[in-house]
Amino acid sequence: MPDHDPLRLVIDRIVGGVAVLTDGTRTVDLPLEWLPPGIAEGAHLLVRFTPDPDGEAAARAQVAARIERLSADDDGGDFSL
Repeated sequence: MPDHDPLRLVIDRIVGGVAVLTDGTRTVDLPLEWLPPGIAEGAHLLVRFTPDPDGEAAARAQVAARIERLSADDDGGDFSL
């Protein structure tokens, strides 16, 4: 997997519990609680996204188990409300 340079973002403003980050062209709103404690307007951040294949596999397994459990009693016939 290629290693990408981190995004360079600046906290443009904080409105309520939401931080508005910008790269100078685009903006993104994030809950303030997702950012480091004490972060303030004007702070510069380096942001890198990292895939989590183990987390994804676990979530897929949970969904598959739920589908299996919910469809165990389904005879495939019609139903009425």
